[in-house]
Amino acid sequence: MNKNVTELFCFVDDFCKAINKNFAEKLLPNSKKPTRTPGITHS
Repeated sequence: MNKNVTELFCFVDDFCKAINKNFAEKLLPNSKKPTRTPGITHS
């Protein structure tokens, strides 16, 4: 049982690493800076 859990964890971990790498390659570059400054206003 312990070996199966370890194998499953390794499989899921490898899968997540591959997905994150693939997903990061497809994202658009984020070169814009936010223009609004955060703050609380009275209304």
